[in-house]
Amino acid sequence: MTDSTKSARESMEKSRIEVMECEEEIKSIKTALKAVSESSRNGLEVSVHKVKVSQGEDGDDAENSAPTTFKINLSSPIEERTITQLYDPLNPTEEGSFAKFESIETSNALLTVEVYSNDEPSRKVGVSAPHDLMPLCQDLELWKKGGEKKSSTLEVAIVAEKGIDDVPAEKEPAETDPVEKAEKAGPGVDAVGGEEGTEKVEELEEKDSDEWEDAVAEEVEEDGETEELVKEGEASPESDDKKDETEVTSEKDDAEESVQPAVQDDSKPTKLQLPLYTLTLQLEYTPSSDDKRDALTISS
Repeated sequence: MTDSTKSARESMEKSRIEVMECEEEIKSIKTALKAVSESSRNGLEVSVHKVKVSQGEDGDDAENSAPTTFKINLSSPIEERTITQLYDPLNPTEEGSFAKFESIETSNALLTVEVYSNDEPSRKVGVSAPHDLMPLCQDLELWKKGGEKKSSTLEVAIVAEKGIDDVPAEKEPAETDPVEKAEKAGPGVDAVGGEEGTEKVEELEEKDSDEWEDAVAEEVEEDGETEELVKEGEASPESDDKKDETEVTSEKDDAEESVQPAVQDDSKPTKLQLPLYTLTLQLEYTPSSDDKRDALTISS
């Protein structure tokens, strides 16, 4: 082997070592960049630790009927995760026992839980009220002390989505005009007071007739003239008709007043909606590098 060949091989070996060193350096830089990127994003892990049945059943039946399918919804970002089983302390990383979110805007994010039936997984049986994540996630004092994670427990009440007392109200019959009601009821029933109302009208008509006859008799006795009798006879029916119209108008006004709808009483207490289930949630929040920097900035 000549000296030139030996020198060439040594140069190649040296170059190969340098390339390997550069590759290792590039790999370490990529790892560092990845760590920085991951630390700049926050994270939230949600799990369901306990389900309490609030109505209907107790004991073993309540435990067996408790739902195990839950959907965790966030508003910022708008994302949804599904949990299919309760948290198992013996296997905390089991698939389906937790929901994980990243890049959460804790300043305005809301958390809502939906519960689904065990028999029909697609049927929603209840939903929770939205809960603010800001007090559950952020802890400036913990971040200043170098804390890496915050754990919170949240009790969530699940109520029926459409409401327990949300039953369609029966339609009330439309109001009927007293005159139409009298026509439908027939000649024997009055629109205002039924048969009693008819008797009152008949009594009034008989009373008017008797008064008219008495007036005619007095006129005949005083003057004895048939002509005035005829005139009184012609004039009196008109007067009686006016009286009858007045009576009917009065009865109609009374009927309209009687059918006026009752004023709604707003002072009646509203029925409270009882929860179907009460869930115990465990929330574990991992702060981002921005959270930690903000905590230090505020403290200074």
